[in-house]
Formats: sequence, structure tokens, C-alpha cells
Amino acid sequence: YYVAPEVLGSDGYDISCDIWSLGVIMYILICGYPPFYSKNGQPISPGMKKRIKAGEYTFPETEWSRVSQDAKTLISGMLETIPERRFKIDQIMKSNWISVSLG
Repeated sequence: YYVAPEVLGSDGYDISCDIWSLGVIMYILICGYPPFYSKNGQPISPGMKKRIKAGEYTFPETEWSRVSQDAKTLISGMLETIPERRFKIDQIMKSNWISVSLG
């Protein structure tokens, strides 16, 4: 559930994979299920790999209607498929959702 897109490819990867994993964990903590999952019960299916690589996930209204846009923006930045554009830790700490909570 936590694997970053670049880990699934032949390119190298770095610490930004941890940011991706944190984004997945935050998503799960808020709604109770992962943003990427196998629809046929396998640990990781070809369809799941495709959705991870494409960054195809949603914020279903049933679970996410009462979640702030700041939280969704933070998770979206952490689940950016291009590692260079993915949020860095300083961006996460300065995000509205985190800084307001810590403030």
C-alpha cells in the first residue's frame, strides 16, 4: 500500500519515497482505507501498480466531506508522482494543516 511510484520502476529512488509513504499513512488515518489497493485481494496487483504510477486516487465524498481542504492539499502534495515535485519535509511542516494544528 505504501510503495512510491519510482520504486515500481527501474529508476532509482531516495528519501522522497518516505514522504509518499507518510502521505499514504495520513490518508489511511483520516478515512480508514488506503488510497491505492488491489481490487482482487492480491497484496499488489497490476491494476494497483498502474494506479500508483499514475497517482490515481480520490477523496470519496462519503469519508472526505468533513475533511478540510488543507488536509487534502497536504496529502496530494505528498502523493505527487514526480519525486522532484513531491512535498519536502519543510513544506509539510509549513503547510496550513500542520502549522495551524501545531500553532
